[in-house]
Amino acid sequence: IYKMNLSVIYSYLEKTKSNNLSYYIFIDNIKSSNSWGKRNYNWSEYKSPVEKSVVYSNTPQKTNMNLTTNSGKSIYNKEIVLEKGFQYLKKGEYKLEIGKISEGFEIK
Repeated sequence: IYKMNLSVIYSYLEKTKSNNLSYYIFIDNIKSSNSWGKRNYNWSEYKSPVEKSVVYSNTPQKTNMNLTTNSGKSIYNKEIVLEKGFQYLKKGEYKLEIGKISEGFEIK
């Protein structure tokens, strides 16, 4: 028996009924926590928020991804390439870079 969260599929079906866009974003609210940036023990990892989002594209395309505050202040922006369908990272090695700092990770 497989258990799967179908909320993204349901959200996709609802959004495509009312819009005729070339791509759709599915993201949930994040609950703030006072424990972010703290750790329980000196040897444990710092606690940080985890955000999950899903993007669906009807066609392959280049577009801009922007993260802004509700007052319009830009926090992050980048040109991205969307493939047709749901966007997921495939198996392989990746590197996240912010300024001069980078961290590698792997999806197995």
